[in-house]
Amino acid sequence: MIVTILRQQPRAAALVLGLIVANLVAWVWAWQAFGDSGALMAASLLAWGYGLRHAVDADHIAAIDSVTRKMMQQGRRPFGVGAWFSLGHSSIVVLASAAIAATATAFGQQMSWFHDTGSAIGTARFGAVSAADGLYQSGYSAQRLA
Repeated sequence: MIVTILRQQPRAAALVLGLIVANLVAWVWAWQAFGDSGALMAASLLAWGYGLRHAVDADHIAAIDSVTRKMMQQGRRPFGVGAWFSLGHSSIVVLASAAIAATATAFGQQMSWFHDTGSAIGTARFGAVSAADGLYQSGYSAQRLA
């Protein structure tokens, strides 16, 4: 069965094989870079899993579907639309992550005030939300018991 599919759809088979190889290369790299740290390997697995989940978000499916339909109406074959969308999208994510990391590294010492202020605001916000939730839950429980 697989041999039949490979013969009938060689471009699709090449695409799938390329994606498998790319994933294997990424995991070998992750193992070499983070193999000593279970936490970083777990974070890599989590990011990979979230990426797979993110790939099937409705806005992504709609974008790929729209391009595929448009190409079909134009008489063109929409081969690899999803793969190209994925490559473009992931490239933007990687570039944005690199820019954030570079900015944080370059300005890390100069932004200690931001860390201190952000910590205070975050703690106050968490306390306020927790207190409000506690009051709400107390009222809800009292109402149910009455």
